[in-house]
Amino acid sequence: MKKVFFVISTLNSGGIENYLLRFLKHYDGKFEIYIICKSSCEGELKKSYMELKNIRFYKGSLSYLNPIPFLLFIRYINSIEPDAICDFTGNFAGIPLFLAKLARVPTRIAFYRGSTNRFKEKLFNKLYNNTMKRLVEYSATSILSNSQAAFQYFFKDTYSEDNRFHVIYNGINSKEFLRNKENLRVSLNISSNKFVVAHVGRFDPSKNHTTIIRVIQKVLSIDDSFVFILCGKNVYKELVDFVENNNLYENVKLLGYTNEVIKVLNTADCFYFPSITEGQPNALIEALIKGLPFVTSNIAPILEVIPFEFRSQTVDANDIYQATHKLLEIKNSPALQTDLNISEWAIKKFDSDKLFTMFYNEISK
Repeated sequence: MKKVFFVISTLNSGGIENYLLRFLKHYDGKFEIYIICKSSCEGELKKSYMELKNIRFYKGSLSYLNPIPFLLFIRYINSIEPDAICDFTGNFAGIPLFLAKLARVPTRIAFYRGSTNRFKEKLFNKLYNNTMKRLVEYSATSILSNSQAAFQYFFKDTYSEDNRFHVIYNGINSKEFLRNKENLRVSLNISSNKFVVAHVGRFDPSKNHTTIIRVIQKVLSIDDSFVFILCGKNVYKELVDFVENNNLYENVKLLGYTNEVIKVLNTADCFYFPSITEGQPNALIEALIKGLPFVTSNIAPILEVIPFEFRSQTVDANDIYQATHKLLEIKNSPALQTDLNISEWAIKKFDSDKLFTMFYNEISK
């Protein structure tokens, strides 16, 4: 049984953490798993990770301001002698992969899950980031991403000529995901004549809740039969004042983190997703698999997810008027709602057996 280290930031629910959890469940019992969290091995997903077979958590952290944790880390690697290490933190995989190279770990993978930098690009930060990227290029045996957009951003001039680079899209087990048929209309007191628009995503600048709020206000000023469900970590805490101050209890339903997103999608008639930046948008893919008509932003990672003939449903992330127009258009056209159901395509495109096998093969080299 292969010993594999996986390096992530935390066990909070997010794209990286959910992807890894789904992958490990798919191959439960196939690996001796070591999880290293750079910040903290705590979060909403820890219980789910603990249910996996053959899993251990490395208790130390990896601080980029303190060399001691890295010395302890390489000592630990040498004691375990793993077959592979996969770091999901993009350029910041540089040091762990370099240490793994020194420790002669045979398979060393950097997996890019974002398509842009997510820090203030001051001089020191840029220099440090570029140094880490060079370490990745020096140390990694494979460099993966879940979008072409990531490679275009981080390795524009090199990735097409280097056979270590591979795009592996997110995989979803559609049969398992769609098995639950429950919805939230009764529990959220949403009548059958309401048109429900869902958004799934933690409260974060990248998810663009500022524009979502403005679109909600614009749509409701035209048609108050809409109900918006906003779901994700810290969403309730950050937006409850907006709902209260504008007396929108009937039209805006706020949910926090949930591990049953399918119930939200089962409740919805449409999906709105105006992200400013993404790696590959798992929430959008799930909505497409469910078959929901959609309006989404036109950033590069999302354009990769949408078939070319449906890109008319993408708008500028901050375009309130176009988003409003398209949501109203969908609501008022049952024929368009049917045409925008691309569930069959999405199920094939993001098939977990196919895509997880690609990642499994990289780890098993």
